[in-house]
Amino acid sequence: MLRFEEFSALRRRQSPVDGSKAQSAEPALVSAASQVDKAGFYLEALEVQIITIGLIAADIIGSVVTIMFTCGGDSQSALERAVLNLVESLMGFTLVYFIMELGALVFAFKLSFFAHLGNLLDTAVIAVCLVYEIQGKSRGIRLVGLLRSWRFLRLVSTLMARKDKDMESAIEGWQHDQELLEKSRVEIARLEDALRRESDSKKRVEKMLKGYKDEVETLNEALKIAALDIANAGGDQLLLDEEYSDENSDLSSTRDGPLKTDTRPEKPSGGGTKTFFVKNDGTYELREI
Repeated sequence: MLRFEEFSALRRRQSPVDGSKAQSAEPALVSAASQVDKAGFYLEALEVQIITIGLIAADIIGSVVTIMFTCGGDSQSALERAVLNLVESLMGFTLVYFIMELGALVFAFKLSFFAHLGNLLDTAVIAVCLVYEIQGKSRGIRLVGLLRSWRFLRLVSTLMARKDKDMESAIEGWQHDQELLEKSRVEIARLEDALRRESDSKKRVEKMLKGYKDEVETLNEALKIAALDIANAGGDQLLLDEEYSDENSDLSSTRDGPLKTDTRPEKPSGGGTKTFFVKNDGTYELREI
């Protein structure tokens, strides 16, 4: 027979498959094997084992009480006889329960039931108690139920194994959280490095734009100065051209004939002079001052 924890683990592995089968099959078509598995599952459940251990303890205590009440002879009070009858009834119930449990275990586990040493011990103890119960001499013999204390040890071992499993699950969860935390730290470091590089790149671009702006302003000032120089040079050249043209006209008039009187109106003595003005956009115009 499988141990309690082995059977429980097997049932946990098979439970998804059993659930899918139960959904796809009709209640009337449930197989006998699944019924046997369910019976074994309930018999080996933790709650059923606790109840069984409690009844074993109650049977042993009842045996001690009956020995104490009957060791003084037949002189018993009505209260003692009532208590004795109640205890014997309880012991009879526990014996019937143990017999039914053995039958259910044999039904559930078949031949593997006899491969378990604890089950063989339970069978021997219950058989002896039943024989002495039929003979009416089972009051003291029920103390052999102490041999069935292996169930209590198995229950303690199962609880410890469950506690260890819960602890392992908690440790695994903690390790998983630690891994997530480490990944988060790596991601934060990566994002901080990317942000730092982005900030450095932004500073470099701002510095480059500032340099371009300074160069543009310098070129603009240079263009203004060059335009002003060109305008001044053009004004001087224009004045020279006008003077040269006036001289040529005087020479030609003197050579061809008598000097003719200039009928053009004279410019006022206080007339202004023409000057080039440079605009902000680099162009220039000739204005009279």
